[in-house]
Amino acid sequence: MDDEPKILTSFERLDETISTLNSLLSVSVAVDPTPEEDKTERAQLKSLSETLSEYQEQPYLLDPHLEQLVIPIVDAFRFHARAFTSDSAKIYSSARVHRLALILYSFVKLRGYFPHEVSDLSVAMDYMISDGPMKEVDGWALRYLVLLWLSLVCTLPFDLARFDSDGDCETATSLEDIAKIELNKPGMERDGAALMLSKLYMRKDTCTLLASFVDSFESEIHGSPRLFTCIGAMAVLAEVSKSAPLELLQVHLVRLQAIVNEVAQVNDLAENPVIRKLRSKTLSRLATRILPLNISRRRQTGKVINRNSPDDCLDEAEEEQQDVPPEVEDIFEELFGLLQDRDTSVRWSSAKGLSRISERLSTSFVNQVLDSILSLFTIHSSVGTLSELSAAAEHPWHGASLACAELARRNLIPEFRLPEVLEWMSKALFLDIRKGTFSVGSNVRDAAAYVIWSLARTRRKDVLKPHATDLAQKLVTVALFDREIHIRRAASAAFQENVGRMGLFPHGIAILAKTDFYSISIRRNAFLVAAPKVAAYEEYLQPILEHLLNVTLRHWDESMRRLGARSLRKICEYDMQKLGPQMVEQYSVLLLSIDTADVHGGLLALSELASAFREAGGNEKLEACLHKIFNLLDSVPSTMILSPRNHLITAAACYVVANAISPVDAKALQASAEDPFWRVIVAQGLRHRNGEVQEAAAAAMSSLNTMNTIFKSFFTGLDDYTVNERGDVGSWARLACVKGLCLSLESLIGEARDLPSPSKSEWSTTFPSFSRYLCPDTYHTAIGGILKQGVERLDNVRQSVGELFPLLLDLPQPAIEHGEEWTVQGKTLFVSLLRTADTPGWNDGSWLYPRAVRFLDVEITSSTQRPASSALLVYARSLPLIRTQESIYDLESLANNLLAIAEENPTSNNVVIPVLQAFNILLEGDVLLDLATAEEEICVVVLKKLLNLATKNVERLKSLQRVEESMKIDTAEAVYIVLQTRDLEYDEEVEENLLETEWCVLKIIAMYSFKLV
Repeated sequence: MDDEPKILTSFERLDETISTLNSLLSVSVAVDPTPEEDKTERAQLKSLSETLSEYQEQPYLLDPHLEQLVIPIVDAFRFHARAFTSDSAKIYSSARVHRLALILYSFVKLRGYFPHEVSDLSVAMDYMISDGPMKEVDGWALRYLVLLWLSLVCTLPFDLARFDSDGDCETATSLEDIAKIELNKPGMERDGAALMLSKLYMRKDTCTLLASFVDSFESEIHGSPRLFTCIGAMAVLAEVSKSAPLELLQVHLVRLQAIVNEVAQVNDLAENPVIRKLRSKTLSRLATRILPLNISRRRQTGKVINRNSPDDCLDEAEEEQQDVPPEVEDIFEELFGLLQDRDTSVRWSSAKGLSRISERLSTSFVNQVLDSILSLFTIHSSVGTLSELSAAAEHPWHGASLACAELARRNLIPEFRLPEVLEWMSKALFLDIRKGTFSVGSNVRDAAAYVIWSLARTRRKDVLKPHATDLAQKLVTVALFDREIHIRRAASAAFQENVGRMGLFPHGIAILAKTDFYSISIRRNAFLVAAPKVAAYEEYLQPILEHLLNVTLRHWDESMRRLGARSLRKICEYDMQKLGPQMVEQYSVLLLSIDTADVHGGLLALSELASAFREAGGNEKLEACLHKIFNLLDSVPSTMILSPRNHLITAAACYVVANAISPVDAKALQASAEDPFWRVIVAQGLRHRNGEVQEAAAAAMSSLNTMNTIFKSFFTGLDDYTVNERGDVGSWARLACVKGLCLSLESLIGEARDLPSPSKSEWSTTFPSFSRYLCPDTYHTAIGGILKQGVERLDNVRQSVGELFPLLLDLPQPAIEHGEEWTVQGKTLFVSLLRTADTPGWNDGSWLYPRAVRFLDVEITSSTQRPASSALLVYARSLPLIRTQESIYDLESLANNLLAIAEENPTSNNVVIPVLQAFNILLEGDVLLDLATAEEEICVVVLKKLLNLATKNVERLKSLQRVEESMKIDTAEAVYIVLQTRDLEYDEEVEENLLETEWCVLKIIAMYSFKLV
């Protein structure tokens, strides 16, 4: 909550601000600063701006010190202007002059205080038309301040003619010309110019200039209107309509109204929201000035202090007989149209204008205005529910809500119309219409909370009492469960206002403490902390549960549905025996919807409830609810759950399976002839491309399978060598299985003492002891499978094993009897081989394979072949031919083990080819020569098995001739190399035949008898 505004009680940084100002004002604006001085002054100005910005929300704290702070700045500014206009040299520092202007602008923006006097007029005029800093591009603050200075001087009661030399209104004309030039600019200068012109035209001695201004504006509209000029001119008319003398306004009323209407006919102008807002302001102000003041109405709202003025009081009969001029009726029609504008500022301006005009009308006419406002709600309300409304309903609903709020703030809504207004506000509080990937309606909900807040400030307690409980329930649900933070805060503020002023809301103070400004600012906290606390009060429980069912769990935003489901669980945990079964019955209807959002929300809710039931446990009623939730899956169409596009529903359904299925259900369904629906769902989830769905399906599998089944799945995954156009995609599964095995072993061994012991409970008989969780054979098989991946051909696979396997070495034996059976065999050897000072990582084959030959079983690639081959040959040469008492391994066992691997996977090229390559390395290294010359029959059998493996399925080869030619060439080359590299006796004819024969063109395998001695 660090971003919340700080509540201040005084201007605590006064001394610091005065010190900074004194430093900035002590320098001369006629001298250019050095680079160091300029840097320092920039930093001081930034510090001053940051200090003042802290008081933007509480500017009144500066009021006791304004003169002390602002007058020195104005004096310095005035001194510079006089010196500049009187000195022919025109010496000044541009940087310091603009800096001085920004200092003054900071205070004017914050509090609007600008000391002025009549003698400033000539100085300001001369300075404005001078060719100094006023003409520089970045001098907007300077120009705005001088225009503001002139506008303030124009409000002083003196005759401008006293500044004229020949009585020709030269001063007034000059002022008008200065402002008109700045009126064409897009920045703050335009606002200052509009303000100055309005003050000038409202003076008695210069009001005649207004006609010419209206003429020029009308010509601008009829010609080629310039947008910035027209915005400035409309701002002038808006200010004149607000504050000009009534006599002056009556003279120009018709023309002003006509011009404002003409602006709406020019497309380029009508499209601009600023123009439309100024139109709304001008029209409403004209109508307000036309109508007489209604003293009785003002007395009701507390805005009139003198209640006994005989000139202003109207009796009720006269009020009801009040006639509304046709001009005002036309303005009402315009304002009702602007109340539906697409821009928020225009709608709000129109709402305020309608309410201000209504203050001057009779009760009967205000009732008609209210009828027109409420009719805007019905334009798009022919559909059944709020969620089915068109997105086009946002603007009229928002405008109507703002208008009701402004009427309520002025106490203009008749008491007999209050139920109707509150009925519409009850709907507006929940308006949330999906539009593509976002929604509209938050501004409507905010305005509805504003209406209720306004009613609390203006209505009597007895008027609101019949509606208090309903309002409290609706405001609480919005404050807790709205998606937007500002709406939750607005509802909380409306609730607080009603509690503070009326005291009618049930448990108002207690609820307010749980739903205050800070508690509901974080959505997660509002859903999971505040909501369960509020639901503990009976008056709010049912409305909260209904809101979760009808709104939150059907929300278009998936995060809202997830939080809603979790909130429902926490609320039900207060009384699970009573609320749990009721919620299962009520929320199951969501599964029957054709809307995927509804179904997803329903599945999430049932999943959370099932998890809560399981945690509660030991209750037949709750177990029956679990069984019911599990069976409710069948009510969802399979096409909806299994569709690849509905991954959210698939994941939610898997979580329902994980939380709701019991071992009894699982065994009964597994015994059926066909695959049950839940198995189809989980299978779809496991193969889904979305990671969230896979995790949900894994959660379902973990709740269904014993640890032995899970380990078998891991072992199967370790043998996944699937290859497609993307490469070795099976490595993804192998990596996941390695990580899963390591985590499982760590968790089981670490928690061995705390695992459930045998009992008769249905939930514990599945795992009666630690050996049922993890038997020693399974443990050692897992270690072997992990090490197998550690000598893989892929560097990333080996590296992952290298990061995880040391963790298994460090695991202590489980804290149970005979725990040594769950220790890595040969642990000391592994540590000595793999933990060295120069360990580069298992991805480095040249380092790994010489150390890993004792568990080598890899598919060799070019990147690993050389170190792996060398390591294999060195190791194989160190083995005896057959096992002896001194040896633990032998060459015959190595060959048989390699052959066994191939025989177990005869159709897998990913296995058979690496085995043949390993034998090829051994043959080329002369390692197997001893087997050929050994007297033991068993060694000859090994070679025969190898020959059978190499020639198996030769008849299935498609290009047999090409294979034969290749074999002949390779065989001839191999024989020649052997003859050349070994000390053998042979006939020279053999070498001649090998070299001169065209092996590639022979169609029949030539049989040669080599006489080798």
